[in-house]
Amino acid sequence: MTDRAQYTPNLGPRVERLEKNVEGVTARVRVLEQEVGETRALRSERDRRIFDKLDEIQTRLDKMDSHRVWATRTVLGAVILAAVAFLLRGGLHLGG
Repeated sequence: MTDRAQYTPNLGPRVERLEKNVEGVTARVRVLEQEVGETRALRSERDRRIFDKLDEIQTRLDKMDSHRVWATRTVLGAVILAAVAFLLRGGLHLGG
């Protein structure tokens, strides 16, 4: 019992210091939670903008691909028409 009695007077100030430390930690945790929430909101907005931009880029690429297909068809059509015109004008006339 004497061992316990000699440590008891020191408990009051120690408990008060611990309570203050807990209050300080609690306040810091609140600040961190608020910052995390703000960061998540900012990231969410940034991610939304990035995905919107990627969708826009994909749409442009699809349009470019469509134009490429039609350009290829046009060139091939012109080559075929030129070959037909060449053949209709006599083509490779070898005889005399």
